[in-house]
Amino acid sequence: MPSHLGGAELQARCAALAKQYQLYLVAGSMPTTSPDPRRFSASSLLFGPDGTLLADYQILHLFDVKVSDATGNYQESATTLPGDKLTLSVQGSLKLGMTICSN
Repeated sequence: MPSHLGGAELQARCAALAKQYQLYLVAGSMPTTSPDPRRFSASSLLFGPDGTLLADYQILHLFDVKVSDATGNYQESATTLPGDKLTLSVQGSLKLGMTICSN
C-alpha cells in the first residue's frame, strides 16, 4: 500500500537507520501516494544522518512494452504515475543525482 512521503513504517525504519549510523541513506524504490488515486509513485528517498528526509525522486520513464511471449505486454503506466522532475541533492560537498532503474 502506498504511503505519503515521510510517512509509513518502512520510511520510519530507514530514517532510524540513517540516524543510528549517522549516514546518508538512499532507499527505494518504494510506493508512495500520487495525485492520481488510481496509481502510485515509485519513489527513491534520501535520508540524512539525523534521520530527516532530504530529497525524493519519482521514476520518470515507465516500462511499457509489448513482448512476444504469453505475457503479451508490460504496462507500468497502468499502476504507476511518472514523476515530473530531476533530483540533485547537494549535501555539503556531496552531490547526489537520484534515479531508479533505467532512468
